Amino acid sequence: MNSYVLNSGFKVNLKRARIRTLLLLLLGGNLLLSGCGSDDKLPGGTNPGDQDPLSQGTPLFFIERRITSAADELSDPIRFIGGGRLIKKARATLNAPEEDLGRRICSGNCDFRDLDVSYDGLYLVFSVRREDPDEDDNVEYTWDLYEYDIENDTFRALISNDDTSKVNHEITPRYLPSGDIVFASTRQKKTREINLETSGFGSYSGLEESRQQRALNLHVMSADGQNIRQITFNMSHDAYPAVLPDGSIMYTRWDNFGRNAMNLYQVNPDGTNNRIVYGMHSHDTGSGGSDFQFIKSNVLPDGDLFVLARPMDSDYYGGDFITIDYENYIDNTQPTALTNGSGPAQSSITDTNVDTNSTYSTGGYYADFHPLWDNTNRALASWSLCRVANGELILPCNSNSMNASGATPATPAYGIWMLNYNENTQTPIIAGSTGIVITDIALGYRRT
Repeated sequence: MNSYVLNSGFKVNLKRARIRTLLLLLLGGNLLLSGCGSDDKLPGGTNPGDQDPLSQGTPLFFIERRITSAADELSDPIRFIGGGRLIKKARATLNAPEEDLGRRICSGNCDFRDLDVSYDGLYLVFSVRREDPDEDDNVEYTWDLYEYDIENDTFRALISNDDTSKVNHEITPRYLPSGDIVFASTRQKKTREINLETSGFGSYSGLEESRQQRALNLHVMSADGQNIRQITFNMSHDAYPAVLPDGSIMYTRWDNFGRNAMNLYQVNPDGTNNRIVYGMHSHDTGSGGSDFQFIKSNVLPDGDLFVLARPMDSDYYGGDFITIDYENYIDNTQPTALTNGSGPAQSSITDTNVDTNSTYSTGGYYADFHPLWDNTNRALASWSLCRVANGELILPCNSNSMNASGATPATPAYGIWMLNYNENTQTPIIAGSTGIVITDIALGYRRT
């Protein structure tokens, strides 16, 4: 039986009831879920407003993106999808008021991604991209970094609109404990200088190995957007940085040439000691030996690393969240030289039987996982339960619905759920909506 430590010193079993009460209401093609608990009483509170830090006005931020007919490809991280929204919810309850924050900085067809809140809980960083109205002209619309001042309700562009920022994509920002920000960018200033100096040629493309788009590498900048310096150098993409307890950075590197795999690397914020730490031979550890890639690294309050494990290309925009014991294993069953053991190094923290190798994943799919740092052993998760489409009907997955004539997998409907590992409950915070994936979740409070 799996066990999961969400807050330091507390371990619970994850034999959680899937949902004690599940009502399926088909309204306009949307699936509305009702789990245990209610919209005004989160697990962990005795009465509405009592004992729950989230009821004291902690804002919830999330990003909605449209699910398209094209597969979601990890090898194309700068793709524009459109129809995105950056939402601020007054608190993490079902009926709390919402505001479309994104409309204040991006009108028309926009896209958003990659939320992170500063350690002091005062600022929110993210990336936004506007639709290109004319793809045939010489103007390129790029992913740009913005910061939201939560207390003062104001926005600012993090990088000044100079000649380089007009053509560079910046995504996956994360705050460092120092206040600096690490992010992935196509600017590659240092790589460009090195290549021009050594080659003697007058231009440098910076394209990744398949020559389809410019490669992303990790950069660090000051909180004011100045002093940008490149810290990783890769012919393909480096992205999804996360800060480890020792201050170093875990990130995903696309090792494209000869492998086409997303592995986990570690580097110091100054760019020193860059090395692979996990995953080179663990990409066949999905369901039934299917494809797994490792992205969206993050850290639990007890210091454990967790990642989103999902296929390279997916029609479902999600997968499963797993912890990885990277300190003792270099692959799922391969320990380090100083460790005795046979694994596995990977362990699911969702326990809903996510299947990456079948027509239906009876445990649904997860797109984001946000542990709470309040010692309540809870987490917020973006989750789409398994659904079957048959004609005009949308049904929950079971043996009858999945095997019926005319049955096909329904388009996912991601919502936000509060997972309480103490009480083995799931409570809906945002109802799932067909054709929408919630890619990012963040809470505006201090992490301690």
